[in-house]
Amino acid sequence: MGQFDIRAPKGAVKNKKMLGRGTGTGHGSTAGRGTKGQKSRSGGGVRLGFEGGQMPLFRRIARRGFSNYPFKKEYIVVGLDKLEKFKNGETVTPEALLEKGIVKYKNRLVKILANGKLTKKLIIDGVNVSKKAKEVIESLGGEIKGQKKVTEGKNTKNKETKKVKEEVHSTVQKKQKEAKAPKEVKAPKEVKAPKEVKAPKEVKAPKEVKAPKEVKAPKEVKAPKEKQEENPEEEKKVEDNGR
Repeated sequence: MGQFDIRAPKGAVKNKKMLGRGTGTGHGSTAGRGTKGQKSRSGGGVRLGFEGGQMPLFRRIARRGFSNYPFKKEYIVVGLDKLEKFKNGETVTPEALLEKGIVKYKNRLVKILANGKLTKKLIIDGVNVSKKAKEVIESLGGEIKGQKKVTEGKNTKNKETKKVKEEVHSTVQKKQKEAKAPKEVKAPKEVKAPKEVKAPKEVKAPKEVKAPKEVKAPKEVKAPKEKQEENPEEEKKVEDNGR
């Protein structure tokens, strides 16, 4: 193989797909777009997520609560057993981890966890360490220097700064209250004299009670008239005269 005899491996270079150049190419007629429809036309197609007018998936699913995804901190985890590559008494730094090949990426957060066993005395500088790993390193006579403090998300505030702000705010408020002059005390309003009590009205004497009217005596009841006795002889006379 010569100096300039360089070739790409098999499968790296592929022939260009011929579209709409006859059936001999394998992609003639519809040119791989299928038959008819909006997507087959020139200039056709719809935006991402469009479902023909019905409520799309990204709007059907409810979004609720808070996501910590944009604020999360990702660490490259390094076990204690991987630190055996260092010699006794060496300092472990992010740069040294890159040189030894333990970490592959620059400018990443690294954290040492208590995975595996460590038998060497090491000085760790500028790398975060867990509580258990710290106990193991210190028990072997090692030291931990310059552990990086990772700040929390953008929206969360540090407790110490919050306390300082509250103290400053309270002192400012006290000073403002002291600086304000006391308001002039208004004179009390004159108490009005009570209204004169009117004398009670004279009670009128009761009216004289009229004597009851004399009761008229009842009218005399007339005696009923006596019926005249009927004479049979006279009745006969009357019958005769009628005939």
